[in-house]
Amino acid sequence: MTEPTDKELSRYRLVGIAAMVAGCLVGIGGSLIAHFTGLPEFDNLGRELYPAIPRGWLIVVIGQIISLSGVLLLLAGVAVAFLYRRPMTW
Repeated sequence: MTEPTDKELSRYRLVGIAAMVAGCLVGIGGSLIAHFTGLPEFDNLGRELYPAIPRGWLIVVIGQIISLSGVLLLLAGVAVAFLYRRPMTW
C-alpha cells in the first residue's frame, strides 16, 4: 500500500468533517423527534401540550433510530477524517 499524498489526506479530512457535521445535525434532529413525541399529552394542570405533535411509541422509536444513525454517521466521519489511510504507530 502506498503512502497517501497530502491532497488525498485533505480530501479525506474534508469528507470526514462533512460527515461529522451531517451526523450532528441528524442526531440532534432525531433526538428532538424522540423527545417531543414522547411527552405526555397533558401537563399537571390538565392543559394540552403541543396538540399538533403526534404521539405514540412507534414515532418515539423512529426518532431514536434516527438519532442513533446520526451518532454512527458522526463516528464514521471521525474515522474517515482522522484515522483512514494513516499509519498506526502503536
